[in-house]
Amino acid sequence: MAFSNVESITSGSLPTTLITLDFSFNKIGEIAQNTLKGLTRLRVLNLSGNNGTELQLSAFNDLGRLTELYLAEMSLKKLDKRLLDHLPILKVLDLHGNKLKRLDWSFTKTLTNMAYIDISGNLFTELSNSSIMTLPHIKSIHLNDNDWKCTCALEWVNVLLSPIPESVMCSTPESLQYMSIVNVPSSQLTCVPASVSCSSTSSTGKYHISLNISCTFGGDPFPDVIWTKPDGTELKYYNYDNPNYEVSETGVLTIKSLDVDDDGQWTVQANNVKKQNVVNIQVTVTDIPTTTTPITPTTTMTATQTTAPAENQTTSKPMGGMSIYITVAVVVGIALIIHMICLIIYCIKPAFWKQNRCHAFPKRSERIGT
Repeated sequence: MAFSNVESITSGSLPTTLITLDFSFNKIGEIAQNTLKGLTRLRVLNLSGNNGTELQLSAFNDLGRLTELYLAEMSLKKLDKRLLDHLPILKVLDLHGNKLKRLDWSFTKTLTNMAYIDISGNLFTELSNSSIMTLPHIKSIHLNDNDWKCTCALEWVNVLLSPIPESVMCSTPESLQYMSIVNVPSSQLTCVPASVSCSSTSSTGKYHISLNISCTFGGDPFPDVIWTKPDGTELKYYNYDNPNYEVSETGVLTIKSLDVDDDGQWTVQANNVKKQNVVNIQVTVTDIPTTTTPITPTTTMTATQTTAPAENQTTSKPMGGMSIYITVAVVVGIALIIHMICLIIYCIKPAFWKQNRCHAFPKRSERIGT
């Protein structure tokens, strides 16, 4: 199937009994999750020469028996190590002729069968000691045709199991240009300690708005940059678990959407083989929305009152009938009082007494029968 102008692969169209699959130098646009589904017996996969093919992270999930993977000349600028998570017995990885500047070598910690790696013809300038220390079991690594900067970080070439060929040349510094890496005396492999300088030790941004924090990093080799959040989460160039954050090749931190947990003291760390340098930066997040806490109504009670248990409490009803009785009693009482006052006034007036006896009160003689 190589050199066949194939542009796509229909899911389920490939025999599940395949051992070797060669789709090299075609025009395949994408290898999706289901493209290679079911090829559990596949041992060799060659996708080299498919320029610009998009590799989904789950593209190789069914290839648990794969031992050789060829991804050369595909114009790859990055290789996400998660592509290799389901290839436990992979032995050969060919990445030559791409546009890779760096690689997350931590994948070799789990791929312990890895023996052959080809990164020739890329844009690498350096490989740190810490990166290569993860490759103790590598038998062969191809480094030709990269712009190697010959510093003390390349001293690891002397400890590899497989000797580096003399054809691997230094590109810089000028004093070592075109000299074979393996022939450079250790005394000439110099390094400059890592440094970090920030124009400001504080940065402010609005809630849910993006924020870039830039510092100047120095050192030779260029340092590994680690940003640490207030909660201790570390963020690096290879960042797989925190998609809201991005650290560029030059160390610039981008927070895509500021959140509450971004508010506080951050640290930025620059490390290389010579030195570790740390700077603290205070990040302030403004316009954080506040949550209003509902106020529970309370009843003011006298000291002698007690609150009954909830299950015994009943809702009081208006005392309409009792109010009517009280009103009638008050009115009747007032009427009786007014009537008594009127009787007293009329009975004590002399003129009125002579003309009109107060019939309400009979004479004493009448009361005693005289």
